[in-house]
Amino acid sequence: MPKPAGILYVTNKADPKVLLLHRCAGDHQGTWCTPGGHGRHGESPWDTAARESQEEIGHEPDWHNVRGVHRIGDYAMHVYPVSDEFDPTLNHEHDAAQWSDRDHLPNLHPKLQPFLDAYLDSGGVV
Repeated sequence: MPKPAGILYVTNKADPKVLLLHRCAGDHQGTWCTPGGHGRHGESPWDTAARESQEEIGHEPDWHNVRGVHRIGDYAMHVYPVSDEFDPTLNHEHDAAQWSDRDHLPNLHPKLQPFLDAYLDSGGVV
């Protein structure tokens, strides 16, 4: 059975920022999340995360840049450092994007909070 997966894009700076997307469709509308979603038959968690990133923000990630995976339940969140913030091209599921630091996080999708806590509490170490 395919599993859900996503990507946590994070700037690799002393005070990291994470890319968040504002949901305007689907479950938990009005909350902020990362690129990700449900897997398809035959997809690995990475394949799912990469496909969802391409569909939702127009960014095709490279597996070699992943710096770890946090798993909570059946969801796999891939940590993906980037040197600089970039402007994503949003699909119909999202109507805004922002890069946020720990002190300025908006209303998060309930499933995202545990991943951000785990990542940020580790000091950015996976």
